[in-house]
Amino acid sequence: MKSIKVILAAAFLAAFAACKDTAAEKVKEEQVIEAKIDSLITVETDLDESIDEVNEKTEEVEDLLKALDSI
Repeated sequence: MKSIKVILAAAFLAAFAACKDTAAEKVKEEQVIEAKIDSLITVETDLDESIDEVNEKTEEVEDLLKALDSI
């Protein structure tokens, strides 16, 4: 997941460097980009949590299957 953050940071820097508008417009665009990055980080966190939940449920199912096999 760190590679996603690196890509997002690079995209942010490229977008910011390409901006040739006034200082106020640059600040506004930077805020929009930062909000998008924050949103993507939130999605990434949610996905990580979902993956953890799936892994936990998978372990529970595997444990139950082992218990059934031992009967």
